[in-house]
Amino acid sequence: KFGQVLGGKTVTKLVSPEDQNTFLFKLVSLITGWKNSLKGVGYFAGSALLGVSYHVALGTMMGIVGLALPWAVLGLDKNL
Repeated sequence: KFGQVLGGKTVTKLVSPEDQNTFLFKLVSLITGWKNSLKGVGYFAGSALLGVSYHVALGTMMGIVGLALPWAVLGLDKNL
């Protein structure tokens, strides 16, 4: 289907042999699980901070993203 975006696990299944549980698939599954767990923590922390103040919640979340940004910029491959 034109314009359909496939997830990382789906692409890994498509390009991996059917009879193998490859290291790549396990790694993608692990990373996806970590990502979903962190999203849950972020939703919980954000909603808890909203109980304090909108500006406190926004500033805290921006600070956390700001702390992670150098690792994303410096750690990613330049060819992406």
